[in-house]
Amino acid sequence: MHHMYRGLALTSLIVISLAFHSLLQAKELIPLSAYFAMPTIERPQLSPDGKHILALVPNGNNQSVVVTEFGKRKFSPIVQLKDDDDRIESMYWLNNEKIIIYSSYAEQLAGQTARFNSLYTVNRDGSNLQVLQVPKRLRNPGRNYSTVSVLSVLPNDPEHILVQAYTKVDNYPAAFKVNIDDGKFTKVFSSVKDVRSWLANRDGEILVGVKRKYNRVDKENDITIIVRSDTSSDNWESIYTYQPGEKNSFKLQSYLDDTTVLVSTDYGENQQTLRKFDLQTKEFGELVFKVDGYDLDSVLKRNDEVIGVGYTDDFYTIEYFDKQSKALQGELQAIFPGSNVYLSSSSRNYKRLIASVASQSSPTKFYLVDLDKGAVTPWMSTQPSLEGHQLPAKQKLKVTTRDGKELVAYFTMGKDYGDSPLVVLPHGGPHSRDTQAFDSWTQMLARRGYAVLQVNFRGSSGYGNAFEAAGYKQWGKLMQNDVYDAVKFINDNNLANTQKSCIVVSSYGGYVALTAGFQQPDMFDCVVSVNGIADIPDLIAKDSEWGGGSKAYLRDTIGDVDNSDELAALKANSAINFVENFKVPVLLIAGENDTRVHFSQSRDFYEAMKSANKDVQYILLDKGTHFIDTAAHRETTFSAIDKFIVGYLGE
Repeated sequence: MHHMYRGLALTSLIVISLAFHSLLQAKELIPLSAYFAMPTIERPQLSPDGKHILALVPNGNNQSVVVTEFGKRKFSPIVQLKDDDDRIESMYWLNNEKIIIYSSYAEQLAGQTARFNSLYTVNRDGSNLQVLQVPKRLRNPGRNYSTVSVLSVLPNDPEHILVQAYTKVDNYPAAFKVNIDDGKFTKVFSSVKDVRSWLANRDGEILVGVKRKYNRVDKENDITIIVRSDTSSDNWESIYTYQPGEKNSFKLQSYLDDTTVLVSTDYGENQQTLRKFDLQTKEFGELVFKVDGYDLDSVLKRNDEVIGVGYTDDFYTIEYFDKQSKALQGELQAIFPGSNVYLSSSSRNYKRLIASVASQSSPTKFYLVDLDKGAVTPWMSTQPSLEGHQLPAKQKLKVTTRDGKELVAYFTMGKDYGDSPLVVLPHGGPHSRDTQAFDSWTQMLARRGYAVLQVNFRGSSGYGNAFEAAGYKQWGKLMQNDVYDAVKFINDNNLANTQKSCIVVSSYGGYVALTAGFQQPDMFDCVVSVNGIADIPDLIAKDSEWGGGSKAYLRDTIGDVDNSDELAALKANSAINFVENFKVPVLLIAGENDTRVHFSQSRDFYEAMKSANKDVQYILLDKGTHFIDTAAHRETTFSAIDKFIVGYLGE
């Protein structure tokens, strides 16, 4: 099959075997193992010369960082994580031979489990693995974890990177040049009081810092941007101050030139945008990127330069700024009409590319593009066990609430259309959102023909400031009612059998499920909470142990436990206080090493339910994290949920 294009580079491409499976299998019950299997490949990235691909692949209950030649599937492991609850947070090529890797691990600190980062460099063949830590003589005694983060890859100095790190003589992060071959640290800049992060220009000069200080009078975090004229100056000038969650936010992204930086901000808008800021005049400048109705989600960088941004309407969408990436993205989209295609990675000369293809009803697939050969070749599916099956797609719905607000919801139709039992699947966060993209949780629940409802209730992110702020201090109230109103919409439009339904969710969604269990005890036939919250004041108390800054954020977004009226409202919307109201069975699943919601939330609720002779089950995942991110934990979780729901909704 030949495609002719007028364009920058994609001319006369041959699309080789465009479909991974050309024939759909019969509508049999897909094995549950197909859903809980970990993605076969994640985050593939081309080396600058395009000859090799860096990626993550599953390895038992963990992950391995691997490298393969372009066009091949023979992966050579170069780094494997030690424990099941370790994670690779990020990785990227520094040059054709050297890779940098961030990993995180759980550790007990002050009676709680917390996550800490480690930073490594390694050669692409797995040799010369270097842990990047400040010299031992400078480390804080008794601390085993790393506090190093990369400030710049120093495009003009290929032998070094610039990092910031805490030391026993610096109470705040200092800056170091690090040799990427031998891991040697050379201090180039000492810390400044209250500065938690720095921004370096392309030459590695540190002229901008971000102060973060808890204001004990206002009980708020003050974020202040400071600048200096040149590297020889110790005179720092404050040019901008704001408080998180307030209007006119300010997140530094990169330098545009010597006096102009790019920032993510809602200045002048009611949503997150990308805008210029002049360091000399201390004023916001030209709006660089905005899409009406949607927040900026991400900023894409290459060698410390911003090359594009991402936002989400119904799917994650990338807008490139450089003409070459923009043209290639458009040409790739033309090859795969009806799907969402992303230019995932490219060689430095843009002759070799990795394209990822996503849709509503199929796992993400990666294709390799070789412009010299004029070919687009299927490479890897993230979930090959689900390829070749006819899987349901999410439909977009507009739901009007009882107070007239229009919400976006996604609905997966059941096998019997209006007669299918309903499973409600609210998202976590709550400051996150659902999309129309394929996801394993929805497909697992739809596996037995159930209809699945997901709704972006008020408080969800991505739709602008006002929409998210509408959910502040609305746990169990407005946000909860939005979920109930979405169920009513399904019922009123005869899309599913709401008289036979379950609510199945994790994290904040687990809170929604447990809250529905006591607020609307007759609405659902069963309740499933994975790493959910049953006691809001206890959640705030545990998170607040990390300092006043965390407490300020929780107070503003969830509630003030020091205010008697707000504390009473939080207790009135915590399931732990209303176990007697529960009429239906509850399944609780929690991760032992969850650092976002302590497993005691599920354990204590389980004990309260058992004491009240209620129907409840409890599964504790050994060393489990908040994200159910090992094959064994996914198997346990998905199998338990499937069995539990079938018991009440039938097969």
